[in-house]
Amino acid sequence: MTHQPTAQFLEKTLSERPHIFAKPLHGAEANGVRSIRRDQNGYRIDGSATTLDEITAWVESFHKPLLFEAAVPQHEVQSALNPEATNTIRVLTMPDLDKDHEPFIARAVHRIGTSRSGHVDNWTKGGLSAAVDLETGQLSQASRLPEDNELEWFSHHPDTGSAIEGITVPFWEETKKLVLDGARKLGFLEYIGWDIIISPTGPVILEANINSGMNVLQVHGPLLADPRVKRYYTARGAVVES
Repeated sequence: MTHQPTAQFLEKTLSERPHIFAKPLHGAEANGVRSIRRDQNGYRIDGSATTLDEITAWVESFHKPLLFEAAVPQHEVQSALNPEATNTIRVLTMPDLDKDHEPFIARAVHRIGTSRSGHVDNWTKGGLSAAVDLETGQLSQASRLPEDNELEWFSHHPDTGSAIEGITVPFWEETKKLVLDGARKLGFLEYIGWDIIISPTGPVILEANINSGMNVLQVHGPLLADPRVKRYYTARGAVVES
């Protein structure tokens, strides 16, 4: 493999894929993730105008190895929630210990970017979390990580005004099938927090996390209320019966 100078790689890549994301090889909570675009007006990073030289300098000075991923266009329903971020769905799967370890969906939430979170939708960065009804795919009201002890709930997006509560996730049945099929194929990873983008043609797996994040899920209610979840956590030592 021939080594390619960073500037040449970025120029070529952005001419073929006008929107990419750069993210650390190892990381969490969107730390270090940057949105890089090229359009008729030039280059942009995290929405701000920049130059190819500045992007190159940032890449070469970054302290960890980076992955470069092509941006996946999102369905118009997801984009309408907040067009400034890719609004992903976090789906938690684990095995049902009473049914021959058949995977099931414990909870699903729709993460939605805000002016606080910028180009990402992460809860810890100020994004919203709306529960997805597992049967219908409809969204609940959304909340976000509070700055004090009081939770805020939103039926409409606090920045865009777009409806959240009652919106139905497109391709929801296909999304459930995708993650459950994936969980069966990755049986050596029992516990997976899937990040899903709903594209115009169907669900796309962004990544599979072995750390699902708890607050973004449990803001909508305790996971242990589901006996299957409680049995799994107890069997794996995450919960101790008193």
